[in-house]
Amino acid sequence: MRSLIQCLSDENHKKIKFSRLLDTGQGTRLPSSSQQFMQGKPVFARILFMPGEDNLNRFGVFQCKIVKQTIGTRIVALKLPPSNLAELDAVSPYNVANLGDDVELEVNVTKPMELPVKWMHDGKEIPEWHDLLKVRLDNVQPKDSGIYECFYEGRREEGVHALMRLLVRTCGGNHFGADCSKFCSPPQNNSNTDELCALHLFCKPDPYGCSCAPGFKGSKCMEHCEPGWYGADCKQPCHCAFGISNCNRITGACEGGCAKGWRGQSCQIEDSSTSSGSLRGISRGALPSRISEKTHLK
Repeated sequence: MRSLIQCLSDENHKKIKFSRLLDTGQGTRLPSSSQQFMQGKPVFARILFMPGEDNLNRFGVFQCKIVKQTIGTRIVALKLPPSNLAELDAVSPYNVANLGDDVELEVNVTKPMELPVKWMHDGKEIPEWHDLLKVRLDNVQPKDSGIYECFYEGRREEGVHALMRLLVRTCGGNHFGADCSKFCSPPQNNSNTDELCALHLFCKPDPYGCSCAPGFKGSKCMEHCEPGWYGADCKQPCHCAFGISNCNRITGACEGGCAKGWRGQSCQIEDSSTSSGSLRGISRGALPSRISEKTHLK
């Protein structure tokens, strides 16, 4: 199956450059059969096309980058092996953390082997994580950002191991700005996204990273959100007056209005005038359990 990575820009799309971010076992060059195409108005884009004949040479960490007045902007995407070929699979390939957070990285064994398991961070081996399937990073700092690999010893060049990207924001939770003094308001609304976008991984410049389009989750971004959750990767909880089934999985809007203690178009703004001090009208038992999802580019 072919793979496509499309990068959009309001600048001259000829200035967009594709490359591998680092060597994850397949070298630093783009796949030998890959081609690049330009897309003009109304949407300027450059497309990296990797045909199926490249097979697992398409595995790795790819980036598109554009430089404007000496300032570079890049977007990073992971190209993971097909599910039926992966030997170790990341529970969560894309991870964004605030400064000082504790972060866990975990892989699932999809093809058991009598071989040691090794980890790397940006191409450097991490001996203390030898044979671990779940690791923890306490009090993360910007230096912890990067690409993490987990693979069977001697199998890294096969392109069937786990890749994870960790992006550590330079500010603590709910703050942003050059000196981290600005406070982030809670999200109020998600733009409506056509379901045709569901088959695509959606990536933005750091510190956003990548996610499924609003309303979808899963390894191919094709699964609908579970009742009670909405938004990109289905990570935002609904707050509806008449139960979780009345929540729009894309926007979070509630048919029949917001639960007590919440207001706004997506019922995500706390209303202190009616707050009850708990989960604002939704009992903890009513919320479905969350399952971390992986993302495979196809």
